[in-house]
Amino acid sequence: MSAASRSPWRTQEAWRTYVSGTLWVLGIALVATSGTADVAGWLRLRLDPVGVVFLAAAIIGGWNFFPQGIRAIRTIRLDMNFLMTIAIIGALLIGEPLEAAAIAFLFSLAELLERHAVAGARRSVEELIRLTPEQARVVMPDGSEESVPTAALRKGQRIRVRPGEKIPIDGRVVDGESAVNQATLTGESVPVAKTIDDTVFASTVNQDGFLEIQATTDAGDTALDRVIRLVRQAQSRRAPIERFIQRFARYYTPAVTGLAALTMVLPPLLGWGTWLDWFVRGLTLLVVARPCALVIATPVTVVSAITSAARHGVLIKGGEYLEALGGICTMAFDKIGRAHV
Repeated sequence: MSAASRSPWRTQEAWRTYVSGTLWVLGIALVATSGTADVAGWLRLRLDPVGVVFLAAAIIGGWNFFPQGIRAIRTIRLDMNFLMTIAIIGALLIGEPLEAAAIAFLFSLAELLERHAVAGARRSVEELIRLTPEQARVVMPDGSEESVPTAALRKGQRIRVRPGEKIPIDGRVVDGESAVNQATLTGESVPVAKTIDDTVFASTVNQDGFLEIQATTDAGDTALDRVIRLVRQAQSRRAPIERFIQRFARYYTPAVTGLAALTMVLPPLLGWGTWLDWFVRGLTLLVVARPCALVIATPVTVVSAITSAARHGVLIKGGEYLEALGGICTMAFDKIGRAHV
């Protein structure tokens, strides 16, 4: 199975998340049954069973983003991986192994859910690709048939399609007549009668008659292929809200990091409390104020919406058009299904 088609729930990151979550729950159960505290104290690691379980949960779950967090520090490109790395290390430093394990597991789980959403969007496009049959019956000059890969079809070739088969290429009917179900491409539920000189499309289904068609396009340039290309372009085209959030996060994350550092250092230097108290408060600010959920949620939502719409026969050309739909108050449909906003 290729990396692109592999389920996000069966990756190394997923297994680390499962193990981290299991250890986290086990640690909570040990705390509840043993009656021991879940804290260790400033700059102390617990080496009893409870502490070891929480420490293992934090390291295993955190390994999903530790390498990226360290790379972010080296390149001075502060991101959510950097914030989570600092949060876990900080929680361990202040003697809160349960909190460190919780952060590692929950953030890993959030990342896993994000990958699941993106994988679902990718599968929607793959489902569109699979609508075209892999083989086609090409009519040879002597009238015989030869089965060839659909990807090898060229404009001008004649193809025979039997009842119940999918049409492999866009073309013009040159012999026969039948009803063709075009729902996969147009969304129209009622089969359309086709006879000589009528146009048919790849991925549509020949219902009850024999058709011989002449290809009017090469493989890879059918109406379905153009829809797939438009969907992929729409996925990569950012909506205005996405562009704004990316610019916002670029400045917001370093600003929050600097503010958290000042919170940890400035008050104790002025004698307004202990170093431990203000370190905890600065760390809390760093974790709570991170924009990770906002940065992750927006593009995933846009991609999922565009691909879901395409799977149901509605093509949205980009995130900006999807965003514009939010401003529509009334939509009316005429008797042939055209929309009027």
